[in-house]
Amino acid sequence: MQQYKERKKPFEKVVLEKEPNDLFEMSQFIENGDSVIGELGATDLDNYYVFCGSVGVLQIYCYSSAEHFDKVALLAEDMNGKIEMLGEYAQMDNDETGIYLLMPILEPGYYHFMLGLEEVVPKDTNMDYVFYYQFTPEGAER
Repeated sequence: MQQYKERKKPFEKVVLEKEPNDLFEMSQFIENGDSVIGELGATDLDNYYVFCGSVGVLQIYCYSSAEHFDKVALLAEDMNGKIEMLGEYAQMDNDETGIYLLMPILEPGYYHFMLGLEEVVPKDTNMDYVFYYQFTPEGAER
């Protein structure tokens, strides 16, 4: 509970994407409340993983003003292969376009996220983005 009460708001703790992170084995660990500044290219994949110490909910936001960001997919899964979800592309409250995902955490453990393109885009495409997640333990006040 203490971790929840001290949780960070977006951009309170900014970390940069670390390459290479194209493969599952190269996934970058991020902490609860981290805002990751990253870049996704036409043939690039960006992989991240987090640890959730209890049952709860993960909220994930990934947004960008880049031209082809509507073609980006976010895959979220647990490390045991029991749950797999896709983020939804939407227009955010501040008119930014982005991906949103609300993921139930049914058991403590590590969770993996992958960003990549669903469709072909020009080879010189590079999209800057912000990836932010927040874990809320079950029973914590929102």
